Amino acid sequence: MSLKETVQTWETRYAAALNDGARGVGMFFTDDADLLPPGPDNVKGSAAIQAYWTAVAEHYHNVRLTTVDAAQLGPDYIREIGTYYAEPKVAGGANLSGKYVFIWKKSGSDWKIWTDIWTSHSGQT
Repeated sequence: MSLKETVQTWETRYAAALNDGARGVGMFFTDDADLLPPGPDNVKGSAAIQAYWTAVAEHYHNVRLTTVDAAQLGPDYIREIGTYYAEPKVAGGANLSGKYVFIWKKSGSDWKIWTDIWTSHSGQT
């Protein structure tokens, strides 16, 4: 399996957690992870990131994450570029779509998201 395919399997599990009300999403992040959403505020740490995505999951579902590229950055880091898509739970709401960069960090025998930053295709947050 290629690195890109491996990372896509992680993304598939992560999207499934987001689609399940963000249940367990914090476990995909390192304890010191940075979430850098559009706008001025950043979110620090897996617990705060869990709370952030739980709030988002109240309004969006059918999340899809697609790995476009993955590159090894030494033995303990992977840079991933991908695209995202999510649908509103309320009829008439706007779909969300855009691109993201994750830095995955080796954490024991697991790989976790250390940095997550994204931008939207149409100015959404």
